[in-house]
Amino acid sequence: MATNNEIEFKQLLTQSQYQSIYKTYFQDVGTFSQTNYYIDTPQFDLKANQSALRIRVKDDYNEMTLKIPAEVGLMEYNFETRVVPELNKSITTQMLPAEIIEQLEKMDFDLNQLVILGALTTERLEKEVNGNLLVLDKSRY
Repeated sequence: MATNNEIEFKQLLTQSQYQSIYKTYFQDVGTFSQTNYYIDTPQFDLKANQSALRIRVKDDYNEMTLKIPAEVGLMEYNFETRVVPELNKSITTQMLPAEIIEQLEKMDFDLNQLVILGALTTERLEKEVNGNLLVLDKSRY
């Protein structure tokens, strides 16, 4: 397991803004693709708790991540997983790492209702700028 305190700023860009940022920072950077499968209950209990659960598929590696509010930003719990994500697939507690179950149980909802509700595929560019990670994404649902 890896934990990470995430502080991020996201901004929706126009095509011209995207191209300007690309030309300024990313012309010499290769892109990679990843797909995130988002897990919640049909009632969006995780969202109601300002939290998110996902499985990220990148190359031949699947990672399950729980994001929950922290004092500053979000605390991430990251685990390699063998769960093969599919839309509308139920996620049982047997598929979840114990540390994620422990955090979800604090939210007081029925864990048996977890299901993969959506997917987002992203073409991503990353570059370190002044000690920070700058990321430029082009995403499709």
